Amino acid sequence: MQWVAGITAGIVAGLWMASMTNYCSLCMFAPPRFAAWESCLVGCAVSVVLFGAIIALDREFVPGIVRGVRPVSRFLFEDLAGRQTN
Repeated sequence: MQWVAGITAGIVAGLWMASMTNYCSLCMFAPPRFAAWESCLVGCAVSVVLFGAIIALDREFVPGIVRGVRPVSRFLFEDLAGRQTN
């Protein structure tokens, strides 16, 4: 749930930054204030900062990931390899 919240916050921050425009009284469409790469960079930075906060505040986060990686890697590299050789 925390991963989804961090990713969603990064996407929302990037979209919010991309929606900012400069004021132009004679233009039909206002030019964007920031380039697309800047909006993507800010969204990524927000996600990274939130992931860092999640890891710092939730001590069980990293050990939980490690416990989850072991069964998945065992399934992918041992069980599936054994099925293909039979």
